[in-house]
Amino acid sequence: MDRNSYSVAALPKHPRIPPEAISVQKAAEILDVHQLTIRRWIKNGWIKAYRIGPMIIRIPRTEIMRMRTMRIVYSDNAQRPNYPKV
Repeated sequence: MDRNSYSVAALPKHPRIPPEAISVQKAAEILDVHQLTIRRWIKNGWIKAYRIGPMIIRIPRTEIMRMRTMRIVYSDNAQRPNYPKV
């Protein structure tokens, strides 16, 4: 899988990131998904995130909690949910 296929280069640079913002890795742990899944959700607009450096992305904890409440448990035969863009 090409690493650049999950580029989030177009994220806004935000001078006032919420103090409770967390890393992509921590968000993936909380939501029990892979880091690339979090990056894909950011790229698709399902999660708001902020770039604070050339390689550092932070996600407000409120976004993670919102995604946690929206998660739908699905079986292998069920269609994956379409999360709304924020």
